[in-house]
Amino acid sequence: MNTSNQNKIIKFLFNINTTRQICKVCGLPDYFNFNVPDKIWQRIVPRIYQNKVVCLPCFDRFATIKNINYAKYFSNFLFVGDKAYFTFKIIEALDN
Repeated sequence: MNTSNQNKIIKFLFNINTTRQICKVCGLPDYFNFNVPDKIWQRIVPRIYQNKVVCLPCFDRFATIKNINYAKYFSNFLFVGDKAYFTFKIIEALDN
């Protein structure tokens, strides 16, 4: 993702803190934005949640249940809080 698109996503997410996305699995606010390829998403996330907001902890639980390693596919990791946002650079990604 180029910097311009990433900045647009950050601005969008940062401006929706009163209408923050809610994870459709656990019902908690979603403070992280992350990407994995569609094929990995489709293998990990149950069909019922395929086109819904799934937070990182729920995504990780699904991957654990299905024993699917996803660390090397993880990208564009952002935390969007109520007062600040952070873009994380992934230096190393390891599966347990």
